[in-house]
Amino acid sequence: MKLGILPWASALTALAAGLLPWLFPPSPQPLLPRMAGPSEVDYATDILRLLSPLQRRVQDALRRPAFTSKSGRCFVGAGILDGPASTKHLPPLHPPVDLQAFGQEGGIRLSWASDPRDPVVGIHWRILRWVGSNPVQELPPVSTPEFLDSISCEGLLYRYQVRTVLERDISLPGEVGQRRARRESPAASTQIRVPRTAVWRLLGQNHDGRLVLELLREGLPDSGPLVAGPGEALGSTGWFLDGLRVRETTHLVGTRLPRFDASGRRVIIRGQPADRIRSVTERRSLANLLLLDPCGTGMELDLLLPPGNRGD
Repeated sequence: MKLGILPWASALTALAAGLLPWLFPPSPQPLLPRMAGPSEVDYATDILRLLSPLQRRVQDALRRPAFTSKSGRCFVGAGILDGPASTKHLPPLHPPVDLQAFGQEGGIRLSWASDPRDPVVGIHWRILRWVGSNPVQELPPVSTPEFLDSISCEGLLYRYQVRTVLERDISLPGEVGQRRARRESPAASTQIRVPRTAVWRLLGQNHDGRLVLELLREGLPDSGPLVAGPGEALGSTGWFLDGLRVRETTHLVGTRLPRFDASGRRVIIRGQPADRIRSVTERRSLANLLLLDPCGTGMELDLLLPPGNRGD
C-alpha cells in the first residue's frame, strides 16, 4: 500500500515546489543579463497579444462614470456638439433658397424659403451682414424665414449671408442623459445697394456760428431742430458734423408777377392765370458742410442759409 501512494506524493511535492515562488517570492538578486531565445520571444509576444483586448476593456470600464443607487442616473454631458462631431447624429442641411433683399421704408427686408429637404422642427436661421468695407456683424437669429434690417447708413453696399441651423437633444452611446447637438448649412448670399434718401435742411445759424439743422428721412419721423458746431454730434441721430465753412455767394431768385393784357384783364392761358417770371440776383450765405453718417461715411453738402441770416 505504501508503494501505491508514492506517485501521488511525488505529484503534490512537485506542485508545492512550483507554487512556493509565487506565494513567497524570494528577494531580488542581481542577475547577469541574459539574451532571450527565439522561442521565449514568440511566447511573450503571443501572451501580450492575448492580453491587449482585456486591458482595453478594463481601461474603458474605469473611464465610465460610476453611479450609485441614490444618484438617479441623471448625468448630462456638458457643452454642444458642433462641427464634425454633429454629422453623425444630425441630418444634412441645405442653404436657404430664393434669398432676396429689397429696400422699404425703415430698412432692408430679407426673405427666403427653407429647403424642402431640411427638417421642419428645431431649425432657425443665422444672419451675417457686411456694410461697405466695415467688419462682419452677426444679427439676431430668427425662427421665421424673413428679417427686417433697420439700417442707419445709406449710399452703401449691404451684403448678407443666411445659414440654416438645426439644434436637437440627442443621446450618445456610453452617456446617460442627453446632449445638445448643433449643425449649420452652407450659406446663401445676397446684396443690395441702398440709395441715399436722407435730406438735410438748414434752418439757420446761431450767433456763435453753430448751425440749426433738420433731418428728413423717408418712412421715419423728422429729427430736429439739431444744433451743432464743427466736431459735434447732431443730436442722437448718429450723424456727426465733421467740418463747416460759410461764405458769401450770389443766388438767382425767380419771382412771379401776374400777367395782364392791354385792357387790364388777367391773361388766361389754357384755363390757368398766366404769370411773368423774372429772375433777381441776391446775395446769400452758403454753408459748406462735411457730415459723417452713423457708419463713418462722409457726405459733403452745400446748403443756403435762409434769407436774412447771412452768418455774420
